[in-house]
Amino acid sequence: MKTFFIEFMHPRTRKRYGAKVEITYQIDKIIKFRISAGAKSITMDKHLYRKYNQWQTGITNFNPSLELRDKNKMLSDIRKLIDERLANG
Repeated sequence: MKTFFIEFMHPRTRKRYGAKVEITYQIDKIIKFRISAGAKSITMDKHLYRKYNQWQTGITNFNPSLELRDKNKMLSDIRKLIDERLANG
């Protein structure tokens, strides 16, 4: 399947992270992603048939010491970067 790379920053420390994004499953209405950076990984689904709340985050092994708002901001940035990448081809 399709693979690409993204870069995002930690909201407070401004440290840059790179991640590999793999599209593991794709049909007309759902795209499943596996985002991995080092030993950390996340699975995310994008439901194309929904107008709102399209993203669903699955299994994650993010750093548990991250504050919830930092984790949510990083996930939001990742979603935005993936959307931009998909729109640009």
